[in-house]
Amino acid sequence: MPMIPAQLTLPLIVTHGPKGYALLDSGNGRKLERFGTIVVERPEVQAMWQPLLPRTEWAKAHAVFSASGEDEEKGRWRVDKPVPEAWPVEVEGVRMQCKLAGLWHLGLFPEQAPHWQWMGEGLAGNAVAAPRDKPRVLNLFAYTGAASLIAARAGAEVVHVDASKKAVSWGRENAAASGLADAPV
Repeated sequence: MPMIPAQLTLPLIVTHGPKGYALLDSGNGRKLERFGTIVVERPEVQAMWQPLLPRTEWAKAHAVFSASGEDEEKGRWRVDKPVPEAWPVEVEGVRMQCKLAGLWHLGLFPEQAPHWQWMGEGLAGNAVAAPRDKPRVLNLFAYTGAASLIAARAGAEVVHVDASKKAVSWGRENAAASGLADAPV
């Protein structure tokens, strides 16, 4: 295989992701992930390569999201091993309650981890507000609240906005699980 000249390469930013998350493998339009102690298989259209792990490893998943036909939004979770109704995953010092939800969601987007880390560090150092002001954060499309809770934990006042009542309720559960039920969110 020929070597690529250094001037033609791009720097790679590598993050370790949330403490309780791991991307185990991906390929063939799917990804195999661990959220806390639960392993799931779900769609990932950008995973156009061949998986590295053998199919026997993928078969160990607790739950698999299967789409029906062309419209993946009409799929559902198939549970192959016991999965609790909700289970915790630690993210930047807050506790998120993951659940098997519609649209292959679990209540957490681990690819946002670099943003959460940057925000938490910036707010904790009060680098984003005048020294005498309490930082204020507007979190639009806030979903189940990871960014909102990380900001609140760092001392910010947060406005958490999401059109889904179910997601906002789930965010309140996450706040309680994180000991932030009384935080200014």
